[in-house]
Amino acid sequence: MADSDTLTFDDIAAEYSKPLLAYLARMTGNSADAHDLLQEALIKIARGLPGLRSPNAAKAWAYRVATNLAIDHLRASGRVQFVELAGESESPE
Repeated sequence: MADSDTLTFDDIAAEYSKPLLAYLARMTGNSADAHDLLQEALIKIARGLPGLRSPNAAKAWAYRVATNLAIDHLRASGRVQFVELAGESESPE
């Protein structure tokens, strides 16, 4: 990767595409969805890179972008559901 003062999209894409793809595949359980989400993540990363305050935070930020996309995808597909925990109710007593 480039030095800490200059971070390019190519640096991030080269270093994190493969691990992000594996991460997204584990989250979604589907290789095709993982590839689609990786492309979306890379687009968001490219657009957001100029606003990245610390190049040292690039890895964590890239994973956060990927995580948020995967969660949104899973919610939209109905594969993630929220359940009420035992002992909790919606109405306060």
